[in-house]
Amino acid sequence: MEQIPSAEKETEKIEKFNFPEIENLAEPMIELCSKLKNNFDTGKYRTLLSDDIGGRIPTLVIANVLKKLRHDISVSFVAAGHSTPGSVTGKEWKGLVRHLKEKISPEGSVLLITQFIHHGDTIGKLLLALQQAGFNNIDVASARSLYPEEVLNVEFNNQTYIGDRSSTMDIDSKHNFYTGLAKSGKTYNPSPQLLTKVIEEEGRERFMHQEIDQIFDLKPDDRVDVINEKFKDPHKKAIFEARIKEPLSEEEKIQLRENILKTREDVKTMADLILQRVWNIKAEKGL
Repeated sequence: MEQIPSAEKETEKIEKFNFPEIENLAEPMIELCSKLKNNFDTGKYRTLLSDDIGGRIPTLVIANVLKKLRHDISVSFVAAGHSTPGSVTGKEWKGLVRHLKEKISPEGSVLLITQFIHHGDTIGKLLLALQQAGFNNIDVASARSLYPEEVLNVEFNNQTYIGDRSSTMDIDSKHNFYTGLAKSGKTYNPSPQLLTKVIEEEGRERFMHQEIDQIFDLKPDDRVDVINEKFKDPHKKAIFEARIKEPLSEEEKIQLRENILKTREDVKTMADLILQRVWNIKAEKGL
């Protein structure tokens, strides 16, 4: 029986990924697109809707795949996160529904794409917003999930497709620096914002995951009481408070632009890999 080559061997034939965290999404995305292949081939979807910043890379990968397959598809992005009834005002919720009406084609079905489904609250509320916006033909696709498809089908009352059942913590803290986008932490806006603008207006605290560990000398095996004591250190607290107010330096902006370009390369690499593995279409050199 012919063996399907592993993603590791296949990527060597196409291109190497710039970021291992993105490469780790390759196998789940291949499995996800295998499940969606018939829907893609029959042109079921007219719109791809990316859930939040985390869904951006999987959405762009699928968009690239469909573009190579010559399907006419529109792509929209929504900053969902805390955009749920009870966490936003009624006015903000209406703004989200209006945003969906304006951005999504009324023709065909919608594929709502995310990277990881944890409890499913965000997807559930986005489905509600889509329904209120007049869209009822909606499928859900996620690279990874803690729950199997049959559970999510009942939870969402929509057809759900999952790449694999696992977490994606290795990429979660780096999305903003790979895509250059972020959600506002002060006022709700359904459109993703430039990371540079958000940091300039709100500070960088929400984007300092690794820096916080370094500043306070946090270790993976630290107990809670030890962590609390480290956070009380006045010298380290002063360093932290000063750091969160610093705008991005020119060097950081240059690195951010380079990351965005490398992420685009990785999106194309993954799309080429999916086309080769799922559709048996080899990547064209120079494209």
